Amino acid sequence: MAERPGAAPTSRGLCLVALAVLTAAIYGPNLHDYFLGDDFDLIGSLYDKPATYFLRLLADNASGDAWKTWGLDAAQGRGYLRPLHIWLLKLDSLLWGTNPLGFHWTATVAAIAAVCTAFLILDELGVGSVWAFVGAAALGSHPILSTIVPFIAAREETITTALCLAAFLFFLRFRRGSSPVWPLVLFALALLTKETAVAWLALPLGHDVFAGTVPATSVERRRTRRFYGGLAGLVAVYLGLRQLAFGNVVGGDGGPTNYLSASAFVGYHSQFWHHLLGSHLFDRHGVPLLPWLAVAAFATLLGLSLLVQDAERRTWTRRALFFGPYWYLAATALFYGTYYDDRHHSLPLAGLALFFTLAADRATGGWGKGQSALFAGFALVALAWVLLPATLGNARAFCEASRVTARVREDIEAITKGLPDGGAVLLVNTPQREDPPYYFGWGLQAALGRPFTPTDVARRLRIVDRRSLAMNRSSAPMPKRFDLEIRFSERQLGRVERVFRP
Repeated sequence: MAERPGAAPTSRGLCLVALAVLTAAIYGPNLHDYFLGDDFDLIGSLYDKPATYFLRLLADNASGDAWKTWGLDAAQGRGYLRPLHIWLLKLDSLLWGTNPLGFHWTATVAAIAAVCTAFLILDELGVGSVWAFVGAAALGSHPILSTIVPFIAAREETITTALCLAAFLFFLRFRRGSSPVWPLVLFALALLTKETAVAWLALPLGHDVFAGTVPATSVERRRTRRFYGGLAGLVAVYLGLRQLAFGNVVGGDGGPTNYLSASAFVGYHSQFWHHLLGSHLFDRHGVPLLPWLAVAAFATLLGLSLLVQDAERRTWTRRALFFGPYWYLAATALFYGTYYDDRHHSLPLAGLALFFTLAADRATGGWGKGQSALFAGFALVALAWVLLPATLGNARAFCEASRVTARVREDIEAITKGLPDGGAVLLVNTPQREDPPYYFGWGLQAALGRPFTPTDVARRLRIVDRRSLAMNRSSAPMPKRFDLEIRFSERQLGRVERVFRP
């Protein structure tokens, strides 16, 4: 196996520990959060299921019983094949019961794994430890992750991204002579976590073309045929499982798609870049034109990296094309024709972090070691100044939303304790909003059912508020205060007054 030109083992280990500590520090406060919204539906649907149920998830709807009422039903050819995601949730529930701490630990570890794997990819590509640390830290501190990590039901996104990045890391090592088994195994696990991992297929193919690693010798060609043959067989088995599960290989929730629409393509990517470098990041600092200054800094780094004249210039240009536009378009190809959600974008975000880190490392490659490290330190401080306020703000908002959810659940339990049988408990004026971190209205009913509470009020509970229901996917401001009225049939029992402080 060829020698890796990256950081020394000691430096590599210290950087990995520092990245783990940094990511854990960002999301440490969320370890004590309660459950939110979809968490109740998904985890609650796994309660008291036999072992055979979880085996059947390899060829059945993985969205849980409660979610089938949304139309995710295999009988209609719809659903999600995500058994690994469900198995990990069940493992947490076996270990922790209804204590959310363990669930949040798993979500945080998945984020740490994604960040540290990004560092290892940069190290594998020969990037110095200082710049590799900056690139991985930028990924870990970007606000896009802060819409995923505190939300337990969404951790499939970071788990999938971590597995895809790990599969690509081991593919790079396979190209240096190691076994082809690990990239295939990790890719299979990513597919079984979320179907969007299929975008990873484009990465080894693109790398072989753009990086010029198409094999020249007969031994290399044989190893390549075995790898891609195994990859094709793996995909065939996976598509067969989807056919068994849904009667087709598409599945999904039956929502509309616009993959043939040019306006959908342009609109999606403009929205992506707005969220990536938008006002929600920069307006907090009160510096005019700051987004454009950030874009100019990135463009300058890229330009300098392309202007460096050396024997590796052609190789670098091909590498830049792969890690830049190719990775970005491959990682977003499944999303532009559907609804937009920041949570879907941790893999393209990881690709952009790799791309700009590679550019920065090359642009400063001719500088002295001290100068390069000083500039990298300045870049790290600048990134922290720009990214962390929004990231920490999102994390705090999840803390507040979970606190409110837990208190409302406790209040409803107390108010409805000892009610006679018959009739129905009605919740009126219930906030219902899809934007994170609220996820409140539709999660509240499940929050009162088993296994989250022994009272099982949800069996006779209905949420009634057409005005609030109409707020779903609305651009209206999120209500900061709500006054939840609780009735038993037509008899008012009490009110729950809460103020949301994001």
